[in-house]
Order: sequence, then C-alpha cells, then structure tokens
Amino acid sequence: MKLARVLCSLYPERLRRAHGAEIEAFVEARLRRAEAAGAARVFLVVAATLWDVARTWAAGWGRRSHQGLNENRNGRGGMGGWAQDMGYALRRLRATPLFTLGAVAIIAVAIGANTSMFALVHAALFERPPYAEIERVVHVYQDSDDGEPSSTSYPAYLDMLATTDVFASVGATSPESANLTVGEGTQSVAIEYATSTLLSALGLTPHRGRWFDASMDQVGAGHFAVVSHGTWERRFGSDAGVIGRTIELNGQPVEIIGVGPRDFNGIFGFAVTDFWL
Repeated sequence: MKLARVLCSLYPERLRRAHGAEIEAFVEARLRRAEAAGAARVFLVVAATLWDVARTWAAGWGRRSHQGLNENRNGRGGMGGWAQDMGYALRRLRATPLFTLGAVAIIAVAIGANTSMFALVHAALFERPPYAEIERVVHVYQDSDDGEPSSTSYPAYLDMLATTDVFASVGATSPESANLTVGEGTQSVAIEYATSTLLSALGLTPHRGRWFDASMDQVGAGHFAVVSHGTWERRFGSDAGVIGRTIELNGQPVEIIGVGPRDFNGIFGFAVTDFWL
C-alpha cells in the first residue's frame, strides 16, 4: 500500500485530484498480484508504472495544462509551465530517495538488457560476416556415432578436406574458454581451437603477423595463438610488439604469432573470440 501511494504521488497533481483514488487502488492491486509471483514481477510492475507516469506527464496532464491554449498563444505558459511541472516531479523524487534510487536502477538494468539483446540479435542475424565470397561459405555440422550433436572429429575433418570435388577448402574450429594469467590472477577468455586452413577457407588474412601453418596442426608442434583484432586493441593497446610475445593460458606458455583480421570476431560473430589456438 505504501509503495502504491509513493508511485501514485509521482502522477501530475491535476490527474491525482480527479482520479487519485482509482489510480492508487489499481496500482495497489497490481502490486499485490505481483507480490505473489515474486520480486521480479514486482519490479516489472514498478517499471511499468513509472513508464505510465512518464507518458502521462508527456501527454500534457501537468498542473498548468488546464489553462488551455490561449495562454500559449499569448506567449505565456509553455516552457514555464513545463519547468514548473518538472520541478514538482523532481521534488517528489527527492522526497523519496530510496524509491528514486530503486527506480533509476530498474530503468538502468532494463536499458542495459535491451541494448545487449539488440547487439546480440544484430550480430547474430543482421550483421554480414566479413568473409570473401560469403555466398559460397557454409557451416557443416556432424553428429557423433552415439548421436551427440555437432561433434565432428578431427579424422572426419581430414576426410572432408580431402574431398576436393565437394568443397574447395575446409577449415575446422571448436569454441572453448580458457584462463589467461594476468599478474598474480587469472581472467576468463574465449578461445577457438582452429586448423591452419580456417582463415583461407573464409578468404581472410591476418591483420598483423601470420596465421597457423600446416606443421602446427600436428600434435607436439607447440602452443601458438593468434589474438583477435578487438582483443589486441582492448587488452594490448594495439601494440605491434605483441607478435612473438608469450602469454600463459591454462597454465601453459603460448606464443602469439599474429593478430586476426579486422571486424572478424570468430565464426560465431556475437560470441567474440579472444584467441585462436
């Protein structure tokens, strides 16, 4: 009931005088129903009510809107009335600081979630990958003999690589995560185990340094990495001297031999790869 009264106090005074009791009863009923469904539902009701408050103010229900259009035509009211309404709203928010902080936090989380979702959907569905001859690039998925999905084996990759009458070029990759040693601690990074043929199959070339060669596909050849262009800029400050540097991933020394192509975040696009190994 107290929360409903606080929410209703944010509506314009003119509207509260005319319909305050009905609005308060409606908001209180919604909050009570939401309370039974959990705190998340209560937050949604609060956010929806705040949105309705903002729309109501924007619709011209301010304290001076009843003075009509004549005053605006005569050069009075207008921005002055709007400023008074904003001042009144700010005073009401200042009088309930905990509620105001909670409302701002809910709106911030909602904006952040919407922004992240838009970026994810845009990268996954609408952003064109930077592959050369993109209309010829396909993803091949193969299930294991036991029915485990997307578990193509390395020998199966070699078979596809040898089938030159079907594919002009074949590259294989497997996404994982790893721990990068930073100082005395570690940070989780996204990696892709990749074959030496991956970049050429996509028609891409490294921004700096080189990609893996066929000798590095062999077991025991050593540990080598190509850092993605974005990670090179963010984590290494676009330092050209990163080529030849040794980093530690999962406790193993790994030599950086190149920087990946610009605008290429890995074959999954929205799940940005930090290092190819």
